[in-house]
Amino acid sequence: LDLSVLAGRIEIDDLLVAGPAGERLGGMTRGRLDLSWLSLLKGRIGVEEAVFEHPWAELAVDETGRLNLALAFSVAPEAEKPAAEAPAGPSLNLEMTHFRLADGAVSYRDPASGLAVTVEGISAGADALRIPSPSGSIRLGIGRGAVESPVFNGPIEALQASAHLDADRLSPLELRLSVGDTDLRLAGTLDRLGADPILDLTLDAVLALTEIRHLLGLAPELTGSARLHLAAKGKLAD
Repeated sequence: LDLSVLAGRIEIDDLLVAGPAGERLGGMTRGRLDLSWLSLLKGRIGVEEAVFEHPWAELAVDETGRLNLALAFSVAPEAEKPAAEAPAGPSLNLEMTHFRLADGAVSYRDPASGLAVTVEGISAGADALRIPSPSGSIRLGIGRGAVESPVFNGPIEALQASAHLDADRLSPLELRLSVGDTDLRLAGTLDRLGADPILDLTLDAVLALTEIRHLLGLAPELTGSARLHLAAKGKLAD
């Protein structure tokens, strides 16, 4: 950990999160936060730049449904006390000029359901991000991955998503997912997030039928490809 108070910089190298038995659960190669003292003096948390390089996590749930990473931060239980009402505190006021996450990796296992997910080459970014009045440009990318489950098995070749957030509106929203020769593209807007969302989206897809048959475990023989175009406009509840 390297802390520079005058520069407002916090740097962490070779972070490792271990579980109660010493098992490796997560970490990252390098992290850096550049804080803005001027914003702090104005009562806001100002982050000029946040960078996280090669973060990783190996997540799993046990037979009771508890996440292993949560156990690493658990506190030994104390004698039961009457619950006290938490005092109302100030809302989070955050301004982040730049955020970047590079080359992340996550694995997740749930033996009870037979679900296993691995994702590598994760990238994420945000510019001009603000909270609690949310705004900013956000993007997410996945280089490769795989899903194994009783109902779905297959690779994830690539995923790219981007959107501009303005209060309760995502516009433009773009998403592309590639699984082998199958390609999905979603574009449009989402309004009234968190309330009664309103959609204005289009989906264009090229489906490799052999891959769809394999991914979904279908019995009939399918070959060739199919093109799909869907448009959705209106309230999500409708």
